[in-house]
Amino acid sequence: TIAIVEEWQKPRILSRSYCIYELHATQQHEINFDIAMNKEEEASFTEAMLKDFDSIATCLAEVDISKAECRKRSEQERILNIIKDGVGISECNGSVIGLLREALLSIGRKELSRIDESERASSKLSNQLALMLMNMGNYEEALPLFRDGVASNRDKYGDQHPHTLIRISNLGSQLKRMGKKEEA
Repeated sequence: TIAIVEEWQKPRILSRSYCIYELHATQQHEINFDIAMNKEEEASFTEAMLKDFDSIATCLAEVDISKAECRKRSEQERILNIIKDGVGISECNGSVIGLLREALLSIGRKELSRIDESERASSKLSNQLALMLMNMGNYEEALPLFRDGVASNRDKYGDQHPHTLIRISNLGSQLKRMGKKEEA
């Protein structure tokens, strides 16, 4: 499944019942998923990913099939009934949000690999990806990003710099979630 996104700030696919239903089916049946954008949108998206990652995560998480529309009201009602009788509205929305988060992580990993290696660990994007992984329960994948970020920021800024302290706090939270309280 490929989602064509014309405007990433307001993806039309997230306001259409059929699109949300198809994204849910993609997630439910573990079908490969990707997002396609034109070059201008991709450049804008990449810029936001590097400078304002939270806006992307927030935008992609605004999924509610009960508020989505179809051209015909009868089709919209039919899709809603299928979802309500099946997994339910909340589960459908959650699966689509999960699918979009996974796609965002994939794009984020690719963008992170493009950042100069000497800057990668201390980049805002690295920290945002680590936080997203932590919030998704991918603790083992998030931990090295947190550790590398702390080490890099210590080398770059010193122990008392706010950037370093934020990374130390994030690492401590991650370790606590993993049950490693003494190490935290």
